Amino acid sequence: MKHTFNSFNYSVDLNVKPEHDIFQIKSEKFKEIPTELFHFFELNRKHINSILEHYVFAGHPYDFNDPFDCNKELITFDNTSFKHILELNNGIFKPDSLAELFNSTKSEDKFKLYDHLNWLLYNVIYMKVGIFCATTNCESMEMWSYYSKHQGYAVKFDLSYFPKNYWGPFPINYTDNFEKIEYNKFNRASFIYQSNIKAQCWDHENEWRLIFYGPNVMKVPHRDLPKAHNRKFYFNPKAIKEIVLGYSFFEINEYLNDQSTHERQVVKLRKKRKEKRKILKYILTNNIQTSMINLNRESSSTLGSKPIKIRSISASKYEISYIS
Repeated sequence: MKHTFNSFNYSVDLNVKPEHDIFQIKSEKFKEIPTELFHFFELNRKHINSILEHYVFAGHPYDFNDPFDCNKELITFDNTSFKHILELNNGIFKPDSLAELFNSTKSEDKFKLYDHLNWLLYNVIYMKVGIFCATTNCESMEMWSYYSKHQGYAVKFDLSYFPKNYWGPFPINYTDNFEKIEYNKFNRASFIYQSNIKAQCWDHENEWRLIFYGPNVMKVPHRDLPKAHNRKFYFNPKAIKEIVLGYSFFEINEYLNDQSTHERQVVKLRKKRKEKRKILKYILTNNIQTSMINLNRESSSTLGSKPIKIRSISASKYEISYIS
């Protein structure tokens, strides 16, 4: 099964085993597939635990900050057979009710049926797969603002140390003109197209996506699914190649100016900043390569990053020096 849109070629082969290339998304724009990608984290307990416990979270589209991401309207059902509708339904709606809507000639019934089917696609398909978003660019002013308020950190992951139950990474197809496809083009695999199309205004993110899958049903927002998988996928600690601290990772009142010099800066963390202590301890304990975001003085409008060395002076005091 194949489809081409905006110079992206989508193909699905359901006759191979899951660990093989069931799904392929190719474009001449992206001839090389990255082996290392960045992901942004806020400075909170949930995100800190992701690093300390070595897992990534494969999200559901309902949780994305762009409400048009994985747009339901990208998939249409005008030519979908009732057999395929029942397969998608998987016993959630009563078959007789669906049959009544399917056979009706009333426009309001057709609208109701398609609304049901769009809902099913989200709540059946994304129970089985989760999306991990990453980027090749860790120096984006916009992304530091969106995803960490400049106070968090970004992690460079080596994908070779990730668990093997994912498809991708796939480059995102940015466009200002969305093109719908029929459900029967890919059937249940329609998510591979639906999850890959985003508005052109997001192209500065240079986003790549990994689609994680597993044998168990995953948690879905707004639904109670007993014993559902928590969407956490654990990786080998060696996957963490670098941690990049945000420009405001250290707050202005944490810098001890009287103890700092041009070559090094001394910071003292406030007592309540437990999460910050944890990530610094992790960096020091595991000797993680570390950088820090700075403003490029030449332009005063773009970000850069510089390698740093962190040394613990006491339980709450640290020395930060740039590596030339």
